[in-house]
Amino acid sequence: MDRAQSRVFFVDIKMPYDENLVRVETEKKRKYLDLAHEVTDTWHLESTETIPIVISANGLIPVSLAHYLTRLGFRGSSLAARMQKVVLLDPARIVRRFLSLSTCPPARLASPAGVLSSARSKYVFM
Repeated sequence: MDRAQSRVFFVDIKMPYDENLVRVETEKKRKYLDLAHEVTDTWHLESTETIPIVISANGLIPVSLAHYLTRLGFRGSSLAARMQKVVLLDPARIVRRFLSLSTCPPARLASPAGVLSSARSKYVFM
């Protein structure tokens, strides 16, 4: 909320698949339209604006993302590049961590008799 200029931003973040990118962006803007009118009337604001932050699961971004980030007060292109980097590298980090766990020694499981036994398992949960 920007009290000096009497306006509110609704920010909604979504990570769809590549083929749904444009559809999700328009859907997010339409979703908050009624709420924006209600908040404007209730709080006696100058304006409300819905800002959809949409980035696909593969790092694709709509052309309008830099404009939306600039409206929020960020440097649009540099933040968009960092968002793409996070979207692409975090799944790789998760997979790397999972693969390093599966090379651990076999887990020790308690048998019904209370005796510990070794079990060969494909997955190790910690």
